[in-house]
Amino acid sequence: QERSDSGGNCGPFGFWNCEYIDTIGQGGFGISLTFGFNHIPMISYLDGDAQLIKVARYTGTGTESSCTNSANWDCDPIAPGYLTDRGQTSIWADKATSLVMVSWYQYNLSASNLMWSQFSMMSGWLPPERVADAMYSGEQNSLTVIDSMPVIAYTDGRFNRNALNYA
Repeated sequence: QERSDSGGNCGPFGFWNCEYIDTIGQGGFGISLTFGFNHIPMISYLDGDAQLIKVARYTGTGTESSCTNSANWDCDPIAPGYLTDRGQTSIWADKATSLVMVSWYQYNLSASNLMWSQFSMMSGWLPPERVADAMYSGEQNSLTVIDSMPVIAYTDGRFNRNALNYA
């Protein structure tokens, strides 16, 4: 949703513009928003139906896209071989370049990891990298970048200690 002082299509007073982007199923959540190169909005999220972490990127083209419900967005999985069925995502983008970074919680019957990957126009999405591997490590996480170095705050639920960690 986007606030619009000149009038929008939703909200009790019509001040918000709303667009239906993608269908994410009942298990979909973990949404994070950033603005990238040329102030393009990007959203990282868990597609609960596909059990994949995706990034929706606004294209504004009005042509066919990979999203379920919008021709103005591309919705691409960033780590197709890494299924997950719950957890938070966090996205960061550099407004001056095409660099995008995403952290997420990968959880399924065989894995419980805090994961990270990055995208650039030159290389596309790099293979995911495990940051922490322990039960419930990274279920909640927040990514930022300091001097081109990714920094992630995350929860570690191992041994019921519910710790706040920093990577």
